[in-house]
Amino acid sequence: MFVEHTEEEKKSQEGSEEEVSGDVEGEGGEGVSQNKGKRPKLAIIIASVFALILIASAGLFVMKKLSTGGGHQSSNAEHGGAEHGEGAKGPSKAFIDVDPFLVNLNTGGKGASFLKLKIKLEVSDPKDRSTIEENMPKIRDIFQLYLRELRPSDMQGSVGLYRLREELLLRVNKLTYPAQVADILFDEVLVQ
Repeated sequence: MFVEHTEEEKKSQEGSEEEVSGDVEGEGGEGVSQNKGKRPKLAIIIASVFALILIASAGLFVMKKLSTGGGHQSSNAEHGGAEHGEGAKGPSKAFIDVDPFLVNLNTGGKGASFLKLKIKLEVSDPKDRSTIEENMPKIRDIFQLYLRELRPSDMQGSVGLYRLREELLLRVNKLTYPAQVADILFDEVLVQ
């Protein structure tokens, strides 16, 4: 009986070992399939993170280019100019004050609206200054004609001022060609 019992124990132990090893294989097999399922997900996540980093760095590069003027600016050394403090002899910028404008805006008969505008003209070449000053009555005239046709809605926000600057710059440069005004600076803008 002792031997039978031992054989039964052996059989029961073998059966329990098979169950245990079957469980392990089942778990191991499932574990392997779970790992295989996780690997593509992990690869997708890593690729997504890499793509986001790439897009973000490209965006920063573009923003940096836009904030510095698109990379079209060059240093003084490239144009043969001297650095600050080295006695640069190149052309210096000049600013010409323009008498203030006070004009009625075009409201289409719906009340009165006024624009008070004080500007300066920036001239890159001092030689152009005399040409622009000689043409100042004509410059004021073309500005007056344009300003009187503006509507109050044309002057809303920074976009309105940007358009106004571009339009005035275009008109003055057509009138004074070949002398050129580099920029128009707003000293005072008042819309009522």
